[in-house]
Amino acid sequence: MHWRISIIGVLALLVAMSCNQQPIAPPQDEGTPSFSKGPPDALVDPIFFAGLVSFVACANDGAGEVLEWVSGTADAHFWGRETPSGNVITSCVVDYDTGDPPTAVGQDSGDVWTLIRGEDNCHNLKIPGTLPKALHDHFQANEWYVNQDGEKLHGRIQFKKHRNPDGDVIFTRYVEQWTCIGKP
Repeated sequence: MHWRISIIGVLALLVAMSCNQQPIAPPQDEGTPSFSKGPPDALVDPIFFAGLVSFVACANDGAGEVLEWVSGTADAHFWGRETPSGNVITSCVVDYDTGDPPTAVGQDSGDVWTLIRGEDNCHNLKIPGTLPKALHDHFQANEWYVNQDGEKLHGRIQFKKHRNPDGDVIFTRYVEQWTCIGKP
């Protein structure tokens, strides 16, 4: 029992000594592009929201309803890098600052939901010698909307797909969650 107290005392002393050190910040490069728009050589692909639909169970004062996106654009910025092993990793971020924010209308209530903030990203992995399709795809979105009454809506969308080297899908998952936050 006495040796346990000694070990705990030494560990506590080491933790206290390490907390006393000044943190070292990574060097800042003034030329580094914003993460919200990707690197300067990224391929830009516009995304059009009109025609998309989602059922949101908490919308329409909790009665639930289908929201249909009637307008809005965003720019997806794609770039890739090759690893030393020859694998290719492609990434993307979505930039909603296009002057035309995505807007959805409730099919029953007529509520108009306008995007106020969004954070989306994706990654996929391609391994040399396999089919041209990515072996691992991942996309996630966090989007925040507000309606004309000040009610807020948060959407989380996740998509994952994994393939074997022959291109057969071995795993896929799509999750769409909407949370109504209420009036401010």
